[in-house]
Amino acid sequence: MDRIRRPASAYTRQAILPALTVVLAASLALAASPDLDRSAPDRDLRRGEVVADKSTEAAVAQALPRRHRRGRRPRANDRRDAATAPSPGIPFAGSTEVRDSDHAPGQLLIVPAAANTITLKGKVVYNDQRENGHFDWRRDLSGNPGAEATDSTNYLGAYYVVADFYELDSVAGSPLHLNCKKEKYLGSATLNADGEYSFSFNATDNCGADDNSYPDIGVRFRLRFCGSDSVCFSIQDDKKNTYQLWHPDAWPEGPLEVDSGTYELRTMLYQVTADDDYAKAASNYAYAVDMMQVWHYKNEIPFDPRGDGELYIQFPSTEADDHGTAFTKNDHRIFLKSTWNYQSTVWHEYGHILHMRAWNGSTGECGDCPDGAYDRGGDDGWSAVEREYPHTALKEGWAEFVKASTKYWPAQSCGTGFDDNESSSKSNWICNADPNQYPDDTNTPVTYPNDGKSYIRNIKKLFCDWYDDHSYDDDDSNMAGYGDTFTASLYSTWSNMQAMWDWVSDRSGLTVCDYVDYYLNGRKGVSAVGESQHDAYKKAISNLSYNNGIKCGLEIETESEPAVPTRASCMLDDTVITRPVSGAASSFQSTISMPNANFHAIRGISNREHADRPCSTTVTYGRFPNASGATPEVTRTSSNCSGSTGDEISVGVVRESLEGVFVGALRICRNNNGRRLKGLQVKFRTVKSDCTTEHFEADDEATYPEDYAGVGTIENGLHSIITEESDSRNNCADWGEWRYCPAGSVATGLVLHDGGSGVNGIQLQCRNVIAR
Repeated sequence: MDRIRRPASAYTRQAILPALTVVLAASLALAASPDLDRSAPDRDLRRGEVVADKSTEAAVAQALPRRHRRGRRPRANDRRDAATAPSPGIPFAGSTEVRDSDHAPGQLLIVPAAANTITLKGKVVYNDQRENGHFDWRRDLSGNPGAEATDSTNYLGAYYVVADFYELDSVAGSPLHLNCKKEKYLGSATLNADGEYSFSFNATDNCGADDNSYPDIGVRFRLRFCGSDSVCFSIQDDKKNTYQLWHPDAWPEGPLEVDSGTYELRTMLYQVTADDDYAKAASNYAYAVDMMQVWHYKNEIPFDPRGDGELYIQFPSTEADDHGTAFTKNDHRIFLKSTWNYQSTVWHEYGHILHMRAWNGSTGECGDCPDGAYDRGGDDGWSAVEREYPHTALKEGWAEFVKASTKYWPAQSCGTGFDDNESSSKSNWICNADPNQYPDDTNTPVTYPNDGKSYIRNIKKLFCDWYDDHSYDDDDSNMAGYGDTFTASLYSTWSNMQAMWDWVSDRSGLTVCDYVDYYLNGRKGVSAVGESQHDAYKKAISNLSYNNGIKCGLEIETESEPAVPTRASCMLDDTVITRPVSGAASSFQSTISMPNANFHAIRGISNREHADRPCSTTVTYGRFPNASGATPEVTRTSSNCSGSTGDEISVGVVRESLEGVFVGALRICRNNNGRRLKGLQVKFRTVKSDCTTEHFEADDEATYPEDYAGVGTIENGLHSIITEESDSRNNCADWGEWRYCPAGSVATGLVLHDGGSGVNGIQLQCRNVIAR
């Protein structure tokens, strides 16, 4: 029989009783009720209200299937085809209150099996109309890699959008129904590349005012991701409210009524009407996801080295419209004009954020800059080919480099056209330091000597040469010297920017020459690397600078190209290889991983018990030897313990300062009935300086590479110095099969299997080690 919700006014009429009796009874119930959740998070969530535009609400209702309209709730057996045309969302007016740290896609907590377990899943897409972007990091409705739009419709998975799940009650705050809450927060899930989400929970409807015992569920999707130890960013409207949309089949005016089981909601499109602010905000969010991936996940540059907190991107911004262009106000807020709908300007603006967070919250003072930092050319703006003050040129040249390197990642370049100084296109040439010439037709090609540190284009090209891997010839034969023989990672390029701030003695009017000076006389000074290596670095950087029209007080020799000291930059590829389970497989699984990290692998694993139940597992990640700027050690924990833990077993690398040794194989031991983890064993691999791996076990003779961490060479029994390869508890009775990472790979994640009595099976996740 269909359950029909009575309107809220019916409950309001029930509340017209003798006031004193009602209030007294409510107060006593409030004090005595064990089921009442008095937590602040639920109270905070009451701020959210459905948008008051009834005409929009009515239009959305008319577009929905009849059984989903207001007053009729779909049940769990009302399954919908997720591959049908996406339905638009429903607006939410209010702010977001996040209780838990958001998990990266695929990182979900174990939900204990229970009769009333509910699973909701579905998909959200957006219409990606961006001019640039890593489209192939998303999937289209058919599951194929995304591509740039060729027409007005380009539906791609809403990668890293976060779904929040709520239990809804129609009667909230009534003294007769103290267990009723407008929105009770249940948890969240982060959407993957397909835009898919899946969330399991145990819930019952304790309200009693809805005439049923089934929970009413709402699902809301926000353009805000905030990880506990990673990145935190959001897209806000002009009133600084985070963009959020309710699912049309699960919102306060039409909640989803479910009992135990699995329910798949219709695919939702992140917009209310075509090409509205929600659609544009979703594309700006995609830009933000791309820059977070490139700079902070794939290259592990610290997102928040000073504790500046969340990055807010405001669109559309009245302040930006009044300013005349998009701009970055401080180290945590970017303003985009209302006309910046699908442009990649946000990548340039994020370059300023990276700069400020590296320089103690600012980009420094301009120094001697009459009339203002941007007024050298006689106007208050800047151009890549106009002579600016050197400090201003550094700021904007760096931001332009950030935009270009983000666009072309993972290619280690700024594109095959821009950096070609000898191309037929004038738009690729460096600028001349002569204030009267750009170059023009009478002054081409630009020749040595000149000092183009005041030109934004020259500085952008210098950073691009500093970073690129020489995948094509971009040297200018008209310039003195032999051109560019140098290469560095994005992390190294950014690290120089951060370190120079503390190295310089005078921070007023810093220029690109201060960047060069720090690298040659600080990071690669004689005291740091020795005289011969310092000289080699100096020759390489001098020629690189000259090739881009920047002298910085350096001199070059016309001798043949030198051998620049190099070392292979090792990293992990993106393919995750999941190995068979050691122990027993179970339908309840959780994953511990750093899915987007390219310079960390597992060096240790531990497990703790509660009441004889192995319920808390911690993985320790160590950095690659060539990633000296990355965090040395990172931990990840998956726990579903119901109390305090003890009785730890632990294996891994025990010498913290030793880098480059990671887990390469694993097996577990279980008790007699095979229900509980009782022991761990691992085998190790070294990542060598040429990015190959070497496997070793106990009693093997192994040589630790001499150029790692200053350790030197250790022969005969490396394992006894740096590793703990086996640990077990009482009742360890059955060792499972060894599971190895494939040759050339190391362990980067664990899939934990829980059979109901705690962990009883583990799978290794591995990724290949490659040279960049």
